[in-house]
Amino acid sequence: MLQRPRVLIVDDDPQFVNLLSHIARSRCLVRTATNGEEAMSAISRFLPDLIITDLEMPECDGLELIARVRSTTRTELIPIIVLTSNSESERVKAAGRLGISNYVLKTSLQPNDLLTMISFVLNRDDMLLGRR
Repeated sequence: MLQRPRVLIVDDDPQFVNLLSHIARSRCLVRTATNGEEAMSAISRFLPDLIITDLEMPECDGLELIARVRSTTRTELIPIIVLTSNSESERVKAAGRLGISNYVLKTSLQPNDLLTMISFVLNRDDMLLGRR
């Protein structure tokens, strides 16, 4: 049996986290965190195949989380999808420069779209890394 992908969802909005978790759990093993600090702790215990993160969070925001993930060899290749309310923001552009796989507008997020994006990002990265 194939192992389900491990996904870490990071957002400070509990309702949004619950929604994303509910959607992703149909195909993935899911862990959640409310900010970048919690996410780094979760990553050390639950090395995810994919991180889905908001940019705007207290304590350690999404940009800092992405930078920290990219700064270590153990985590630098984990694909990251950014959740955002504004695709034109400088923060999304900064996240792009840090090496995100994609971004999703929170206002237009549909359950099937999220599952398709998760599958696409994980399959694409598998092919690029020669794991297929």
